[in-house]
Amino acid sequence: MVNSKLIEMVCIIDKSGSMSPFKGDSIGSFNTFLNEQKNLKSDINALFTMVQFNTGYDIVHNGIPIQNVPELNDATYCCVGCTALYDAVGKAIDTIGNRLSNTHEDQRPSKVIVTILTDGEENSSMEYNSEKIKKMIKTQTEDFQWEFIYLSASPNAFRDSAAMGISAQQTQTVNLSSTRGIKDSYATISSCYSSYRN
Repeated sequence: MVNSKLIEMVCIIDKSGSMSPFKGDSIGSFNTFLNEQKNLKSDINALFTMVQFNTGYDIVHNGIPIQNVPELNDATYCCVGCTALYDAVGKAIDTIGNRLSNTHEDQRPSKVIVTILTDGEENSSMEYNSEKIKKMIKTQTEDFQWEFIYLSASPNAFRDSAAMGISAQQTQTVNLSSTRGIKDSYATISSCYSSYRN
């Protein structure tokens, strides 16, 4: 049996150049979310995975205890480049799936919840495309009950999420061009994770 007292939070976060004007707000809002989760009084523990993406992608944290995750700062969140969204999502799924397949069942999280936060459309992936991502998300949701939540500032957010196989019910348009909008976006993410831990 999987560990019913453990979930895995996966944050796939845009760090493309268009996020640069609100870099400080993004860092501060992420850190607020992170500390809320660290301080949440819950019997459900959390692992944390972070993928940042621009023209490429970085697996920043891979399934580490939430309490061990450091805050972001100017050195660890640099906004430049384009938007390799499919590569980031695909690499996250493959990396987490491989790790969990090599983890003893009673140490696996009972739930994996993936949140994707982006301010724009895919424009630079090299390794994955929408068709492949859609198949991968279908497998993870149907066979392993992962959940995917898509938050996007693009006017085509619902079209973009549908192309990846994420339902409209799990999609939300957000404002990432204001301090309040960025704070609200991370508050939504924090509330989502808290609902699984309360």
